[in-house]
Amino acid sequence: MAAVALYLSDSSISPKHFPRHYFEAALENQLNYSGKYTGIMRCALNAANILGNLSLKREAASLLSTVSTLDNDMCVAVTQSLASLYFQEAKMTRKAAFYRVLAGNRFMKAGLKQNALECYRLALQKYVNTSWDSVEDHLSAILSTDTSDKNVALDCASRLLRQSDSQIDAGHAAFIDNFVETFTRFKTGEEADPVPLPVPLIDVQSVRVICGERPQPDDVAVSSAVAWIDLERAAFHTLAGSSSAFRPIHLVSDNETDNQRARSAPPDERFRVEFALRNPLKASLTVQNVRLGMSDIHMREGFEKEQPFTEREVISSLTLLPEESKKIALWVRPSCHLASFRVERVLLQITSSLGNHVSGFLSIKLKGKRLNKNAKQV
Repeated sequence: MAAVALYLSDSSISPKHFPRHYFEAALENQLNYSGKYTGIMRCALNAANILGNLSLKREAASLLSTVSTLDNDMCVAVTQSLASLYFQEAKMTRKAAFYRVLAGNRFMKAGLKQNALECYRLALQKYVNTSWDSVEDHLSAILSTDTSDKNVALDCASRLLRQSDSQIDAGHAAFIDNFVETFTRFKTGEEADPVPLPVPLIDVQSVRVICGERPQPDDVAVSSAVAWIDLERAAFHTLAGSSSAFRPIHLVSDNETDNQRARSAPPDERFRVEFALRNPLKASLTVQNVRLGMSDIHMREGFEKEQPFTEREVISSLTLLPEESKKIALWVRPSCHLASFRVERVLLQITSSLGNHVSGFLSIKLKGKRLNKNAKQV
């Protein structure tokens, strides 16, 4: 009370001259000899409030942390939660996150689940993308399963599906099921509304685009000495005029070609995209209904009601073993009524061990700057 009276008489007192040890002694006596939780909490909270007003944030947090010796989970949770705020204001962010986890555990034991989840959510922000993978996974698993906040739950479920040396096979298998069940619980990732998927991964260096079919030997008579390139040049000059500059049709695009301009695909011939899918997890990953996702589809004038594609490749089911990479090829056959289209994603579904699935997509970029400068570019 002497320290409180001194503060009330002169709130501008220098922190250096304030007898904060009075508060420490008073709280210690309350913890040792008082059997009333209300008296202990009143002493701790009032003392911390005064120390905080005097810019003694670290001291206020340390004082509150001494209440953790109580056998009352709710009282300890309240003081640890408040201590984390003072540690945060004192720029001790790692310690603040640690105390939020401790407070969340005590709130959970006290039956205050929503308070616990809020503490875990605040603490997770500090542990994301750090070397504390086990803590991040633990908090993400709890939040994705128990929180009613859709954005937080989906974000945490997605975060668990990543490459990590600290995770085990059984953990990754459980995280795949958790991902599917979480998205299903919030009715997200349905066929009509696919979501971005964290796995599998597309190896961008392996992407290869083939526009149309390569000429087969039977397409040109065996006795003909005319090369295909000469036939192509003659047809071009016939249609465009002899003064037009001829460029051979670009059939294949990969990581060594100039991919800045859009390519032309012959109608009724396959437009193929080849790439490698990699599973970064330590558990098997099963995907189904893998196909190309098209956008910006434009039909020729007068044929707007016609089907843009006559056929497309769909991989019904594909299982990627732990940390395995598989090369696949997907294709569509554009009709003669199609003017243009764009491939921006690969559509697929991730399945769980229970048979449920989430529909999503992997972004893929087919057009861009050349990656290397060498003689192999065309």
